[in-house]
Amino acid sequence: HHHLVKIENKWYKSEKVIYSFNYGSQWNNRKEFDVRRGDRSNKASLSLNQLTHFIESTVHKEYSDEWHLKSGIQVNIVNNENAPGTGILPLIPNYTSSKPSGYAIVEKITDRWRLETGIRLDYNFLHVASINRSTSNLVERFKHQFVNFNGAAGGKYDLNHAIKLSYNIGYALRSPEVNELYSAGLHQGVSGIEEGNRQLNIEKSVKNILTIDVNFDQRV
Repeated sequence: HHHLVKIENKWYKSEKVIYSFNYGSQWNNRKEFDVRRGDRSNKASLSLNQLTHFIESTVHKEYSDEWHLKSGIQVNIVNNENAPGTGILPLIPNYTSSKPSGYAIVEKITDRWRLETGIRLDYNFLHVASINRSTSNLVERFKHQFVNFNGAAGGKYDLNHAIKLSYNIGYALRSPEVNELYSAGLHQGVSGIEEGNRQLNIEKSVKNILTIDVNFDQRV
């Protein structure tokens, strides 16, 4: 079951300045089943409740017909709790995740050129309550903190009515997800055994994309 509430609001201060505020909240009640011994096949092997909050505030400003700025802040909060009574240790532990972020994007637009550059900074605070897989089944608590910086730049050029060229380069940091850190056991949804590693660190990547668009319906 998924229940979603979403609010969107825009305020046009002027023709060149637009503010927006968005809020979304989603509650997920997820259950996965498996063929189990005895009369337990009707009892969920995985049962969790997850509550997510997303808040975003942005400003879009046109300094001229060519120069545009879009910036904003975001906060994403997730609270995940496993429902008791499955008879199986949970695949993913109970956790709370808080991700505040900020970003800025600058655009320059001309008749043929569209240039864009942007930066983004993300903080990820993760609190986990995991059950030790030993015979003691003790609850262990862990804290993780990641800082991710992302930057990108690119441009698009209209060579003519039929051909468009674009190039983008981006540098990104990605922190590990909870399932990559703490999964332990059978995941019924994918029919596979998952084993996390809480020693995982931030993943770094550089991506280059060169694109040529040709519209054969247009004359060169």
